[in-house]
Amino acid sequence: METVHQVISLTSGFPGMKERLQAIFKELFGYLEKNRDLAKVFYFELFHSPVLMEQEGKKVKDFQAALVPIMEEGMAKKELNGQMKPESLSSLLISVYFKTVISWLSFPDQVENPLSVFLDGFEMIWEGIGVQQKGE
Repeated sequence: METVHQVISLTSGFPGMKERLQAIFKELFGYLEKNRDLAKVFYFELFHSPVLMEQEGKKVKDFQAALVPIMEEGMAKKELNGQMKPESLSSLLISVYFKTVISWLSFPDQVENPLSVFLDGFEMIWEGIGVQQKGE
């Protein structure tokens, strides 16, 4: 979680919510790609251990909670749809992140560039949660 908080802090000055969220996840994917073998062992061991799964579940909730203030800020700036719950939005992005990571670790021949796959999913989500600007 320390890495997540550091990345969130580093992106605090980004001009737009979309760019900030993308930068956060880009950094996290960069870290994973540098440590792919370790990530692979960790994720697959995680699925075999109920104790580890419970511990990591708490970290995922912490990750979600760390993104909630960003979502709230985006809503306040009218960059995100204010009718949605910030917790649900952060959970949705985290779900796409972990789905991409697990696909990349499980099927490396099908997912060569996990960041690109994530950003495609992010764009689809953004169309639903972002506030459309005039002329778009």
